[in-house]
Amino acid sequence: AEVSFKHDVYAYTGKEREPSPVVRLGGKRLKKDRDYTLSYEDNLLPGTASVTVAGAGDYEGEIKASFMIRLKTPDLVSAESVSAGARIKWKAVKGADRYKIYRREKNSTKWKRIETVRGRLFYTDKSAENKTVYYYTVRAFHKNGEHSAASKPGLKVKVRGKKFTDSPLVDHIHLSPHH
Repeated sequence: AEVSFKHDVYAYTGKEREPSPVVRLGGKRLKKDRDYTLSYEDNLLPGTASVTVAGAGDYEGEIKASFMIRLKTPDLVSAESVSAGARIKWKAVKGADRYKIYRREKNSTKWKRIETVRGRLFYTDKSAENKTVYYYTVRAFHKNGEHSAASKPGLKVKVRGKKFTDSPLVDHIHLSPHH
């Protein structure tokens, strides 16, 4: 038998995930409860979950298939130049106990983790250099170590007026895909 799911990854919701697989045998699509039954394992928390398909009626035997449960990708709300450097804000992700912030410079393709944040939905990058363009992205992490994908596209910030003025000049924020 072949078992497939509509998606490879399902969002963490805090509830057990039970996506319905498509089960085929010799090209024929089998019907749930008539031809097979399903039992799920490890399908509550982020990570690898599995389903056991057990034959019923005219079918016998078992096959196991797996799917991923992931935290949702954080939505970036804003990134702006402030007097202390660059400030990034994002929306809360259900199940996340911390967020990791990554940064890359304008002409680089390499992302570097610069901070891990708990208990808040913003970060001020005080190490950002004045008159430099950076891109920022955020990943949500569950306490079991599983994480979301990084926010795409990263948010672009040109740091201006860092530590030289009481009223920071905010540059325009541009969304642009990162590769």
